[in-house]
Amino acid sequence: MTQRRYLLKCNREEICHSVLALGVMTPAVLSAALIGFIENKIGSLSEAFMFKRIQIKGDVIHSKSYLNVSQRNSYTVIADNVGFVEVKCYLKVYVKCPNVLFCTDACTCKLPHYYGIADYCLIPATDIVMSSDSFTNCDIGHIIPVRREKCSNLIFPVTSIQGLCILVDCNHSECKFICKLPNRYEKD
Repeated sequence: MTQRRYLLKCNREEICHSVLALGVMTPAVLSAALIGFIENKIGSLSEAFMFKRIQIKGDVIHSKSYLNVSQRNSYTVIADNVGFVEVKCYLKVYVKCPNVLFCTDACTCKLPHYYGIADYCLIPATDIVMSSDSFTNCDIGHIIPVRREKCSNLIFPVTSIQGLCILVDCNHSECKFICKLPNRYEKD
């Protein structure tokens, strides 16, 4: 079964234009620290669900919690305001009603909020110098040297994801690279 035919059969929920949540949403079991981070951002939580995959502009982006991966390293993304991150899971959360007596259909408690949770940030490494050729003035803009840093409970909106990136680990503690996909249409 091809990937496109499979996506037509799985559970899909539209988050916004060209952004879909894929798969089954299960009730989320969140730590107290994570609940605190989310509540500081959007308010008191009433419900939270976890899902493992999203689709943005036709590209399926997994999280680390998705175990049936057909493509290696499909959980590294670039997002607005956070940069390069490795996505641990995705959340759909509802807030408690701020005014229970006058709750309407347009109330904020009726609208879900979608977030990604990252456990590692990938910071550009300024100490690793890519080869530069002064004769041809060649610049490799889609390969970025990075270093991995632990960032517990980094939360970002799913709609801020710009796209999928590939993390290349050279089996050396300091040598990692992020590759932005120059061509979205060819796959591994």
